[in-house]
Amino acid sequence: MEPQLQPGDLLDNRYRIGETIARGGMSVVYHCVDTRLDRDLAAKVLDPGYAREPAFRARFEREARAVARLNHPCLVNVFDQGVDRRPDGDHVFLVMELISGGTLRELLRERGPMPPHAALAVMGPVLEALALAHDEGMVHRDVKPDNVLIRDDHQVKLADFGLVRASRRDVSAGGPVIGTAAYLAPEQVQGGHVGPQGDVYSAGILLFELLTGRTPFRGSTPEETALMRLDNEVPAPSSFIAGVPPELDDLVLRSTRRDPSARFPDGNGFLAAVRTTRRDLNLPDFLVPAPTTSAVHRALEGSHVSDRLSWDDDAMATGVFGTNETRQDFPAAHTAETNLVPPYYPEPADEPPAPQAEEHAPQEGVQNSPAPRRKRPLTNRSGAATLVWGVLLVVLVVAVAIAGWWGTSGRYGEIPQVLGQDVSGARAAVEAAGFTAVVNDVYSDDEPQETVTGTDPDAGERAVRGDDVAVLVSRGRPTVPTPGETDSLSAYQAKLSDRTLSWNVEESVYSDDVAEGIVAEVSPQAGQEVNIGTVVTVQVSKGARPVTVPDVNGMSESQARRAIEAAGLEVGEVTRRFDADVDGDDAIGTDVDAGTEVPGSSSVTLVLSNAITVPDLEGMDAEEAAAELRDLGLSPTTGDGVADTSVSRGDIAAQEPSAGTRVDPSSSTTVTLNESTMVRVPFIIGRSVDSAREALEDEGLSMEVDGRSDGRVITQSPGPTSRAAVGDTVTVRTL
Repeated sequence: MEPQLQPGDLLDNRYRIGETIARGGMSVVYHCVDTRLDRDLAAKVLDPGYAREPAFRARFEREARAVARLNHPCLVNVFDQGVDRRPDGDHVFLVMELISGGTLRELLRERGPMPPHAALAVMGPVLEALALAHDEGMVHRDVKPDNVLIRDDHQVKLADFGLVRASRRDVSAGGPVIGTAAYLAPEQVQGGHVGPQGDVYSAGILLFELLTGRTPFRGSTPEETALMRLDNEVPAPSSFIAGVPPELDDLVLRSTRRDPSARFPDGNGFLAAVRTTRRDLNLPDFLVPAPTTSAVHRALEGSHVSDRLSWDDDAMATGVFGTNETRQDFPAAHTAETNLVPPYYPEPADEPPAPQAEEHAPQEGVQNSPAPRRKRPLTNRSGAATLVWGVLLVVLVVAVAIAGWWGTSGRYGEIPQVLGQDVSGARAAVEAAGFTAVVNDVYSDDEPQETVTGTDPDAGERAVRGDDVAVLVSRGRPTVPTPGETDSLSAYQAKLSDRTLSWNVEESVYSDDVAEGIVAEVSPQAGQEVNIGTVVTVQVSKGARPVTVPDVNGMSESQARRAIEAAGLEVGEVTRRFDADVDGDDAIGTDVDAGTEVPGSSSVTLVLSNAITVPDLEGMDAEEAAAELRDLGLSPTTGDGVADTSVSRGDIAAQEPSAGTRVDPSSSTTVTLNESTMVRVPFIIGRSVDSAREALEDEGLSMEVDGRSDGRVITQSPGPTSRAAVGDTVTVRTL
C-alpha cells in the first residue's frame, strides 16, 4: 500500500485527518474533523495505488450513491464523496458519520455469545436496514459482524455498502465472487445471481454467530470455508450451545437454506419472523451495549495502541448480557474474500506491492493501527489562517478548472451499441469504451436464446467510466415455474418474479397430494412458455378434502379396515381395549368419533375389543373343561359340588361367570367350576343280593333288602339309570 495521510493533513481542503480507525488491503478509515461545520466524522480513503484503477474508484462511488439513496437510523450515513488530487496520487474518499462506539465483531470478542433476547435485539436493526435496501432494489452482499456498528447510545447500524449491487443488474454465473468467506450464500460462492435471499443467508449466519460465538463452517482456508456450504446445510445453533430455543433454531435454518427460494424472500420477511419470535417467546427489550475497547474509542483518545485483539487477551466476562450462561471461546471466523485474493498486509517501503484484485475496503471495525506518527492539530483555527486560505484559493481555482473538465467530459463515456454482436464481442465493446462489462441473462418475448438484446444502461447513454455495464443476453420467453413440494405462496411468488411473471391468487383448493399451505395448482400449466408479464393464476392447497369417519362398531377387523379405506382414510395403529358389549377381535370403533369430518387420506387408529367370552362348560368332564379355559387364557378353579340330577358325578354342573359372559383379560380371568355330586343308580334287577350290594357300593350307595337275603333282586327303588346322591339308600325286593 502506498503512503497514506498523516494526522493533521487536510483532505479536500476541508477535512482535517486524525488517528487511524481501521486499515484494510485497499483503503483506510480515519477519524477526521469537518473544518467548515466543526464536527467529528469518519473518512474512508482509497489507497492511491488503487485510486488509479477505474473499477476500484467506481466501487467507492457506488457505495456513496447507494447509501445516499437511503435514509434510516439503522444505516451509516454518507455525507460526502470526492477526489483530493495530490502530487503523490489521488485520494478518493468517502466521508461518513463517525460511530462513537464500535463494531459487533469487537463486542463479540469482548463478551462472547449472546442470549436469545440480546441476539434478536441486534438482528432487528440489521434487518430493518436490509429491508430498506431491498425495497430500493439493492443487495448489500457483505453482511457480517464487522459491518454492524453500535453507537454509544445503543443504536445498531449497518455499514459498508461497497459491494452493493442493484438486484436487477447482478453478476451472472462466471463473474467474480466477492464477499467474506464465512458469510457467503451458496449462489454467491458459485458466482450466480445474488438477490435479496443472498443477504438473508448472510444475516442467518450472523444470527448463528451471535448465538454460538462462531460461524457454522470453518475450513482450513477461506476457499474451503466458502465451498463447504455448497454441500451442507447450516446446523441448528442448539447443537453447538445449550439454551437456544427451537424458535431461534428455526429462524437460522429457514434463513440459511441452500435453495434461495426456501429462505425468507428478503429482509422484510426475515424481520417479520424475528418480531413474531420475540413476541411469541415474550423476550424482554434489550439495549445493545457498545464495545468498550473499540478502535474508534482509541482513535478519539489519540491512542496508538494496536486495535488487533487476540482471543486470549480479550476481557470476556460471564453473564454480561444478563444471563448465567457459560462463556465459550471460539476463534474468529474467516474474513478473507472468496475471490481467492489473500488478505493484504503492508510490505516494506522499498518493495511497494502491485495493485491486487478487488478485495474488501476496510470495515469500520477492527484492523491494525499504524505506528505512532507526529500529531497535528485537527482545527484550522491558527495564526496563519489568512495565508493558508489565500494559497487554498489559488489551488481552488485550478481545481475548479480541472473538475470542470472531469465532470463534463473526461469522467464520462458513452455506452456502445452492441446489438447483433455475440456475447464475447459485446463484452469487448463495453470494456473498450472504458466500462466494466458484466453479463445479465434476461427474458425476451422476441429475441432467441443467447442473443444479445442490448445493455443496461442503454446504448448512447453516458455513464462514469469504470461503472458496471450489463450486457443483456436473452433467455427466450419465460416458462411457468413448477411448484416445488415445499413452495409456499411467497416462495412461488419469488419464482414468478424471477421469471418476470406476475400472479393472481385465487381461492384455495383441496388436494389429496399437496400439503396444506403449499401451491397446488397454477394456470397456465407449469412448464408452458408465456410472454413476459403474464399473469399466472395460483391456488394454494387446503389439504385433502374432508371425509366422514365411518361407524365400525361390532365389525370384524377385516370388515372395519375395508369400511375405513372405502371412506378415504387409512388405518394407522391398531389398539385393543375391553368392551363388555363387543366380542374379542371385533371392532369397538376408531380414535376419532364416528361421523366426524377429517381431511381425506388421514390416518385413524382402529380400536379392537380384547374381551374373552366364557364358553358353556356344563356337562363336560372337569379336566376337559379346565383345559378349554386355559386355551382361552382363563384360569379354572374348582368350587363346591352341586347336587344336579341331570349331570353325572365329576362332570361340570355349574360355572361362574356363566357361559357367554365377556371378561376383561387385563383384570379377572378366573372361572369357577362346580362338579356334580350325583351318581347314576346301576341296574341290579336279577342279581343276587351280594352282587347287587357290591354294585351299589361302587357308586357310593347303600342297599336295603325287602325279602330273603339269599334271593335275587326283582325290583329296585330308585330305579335303574336314575340319579341319587352319594350315600343314598336303594331299596330292593328279592324272590
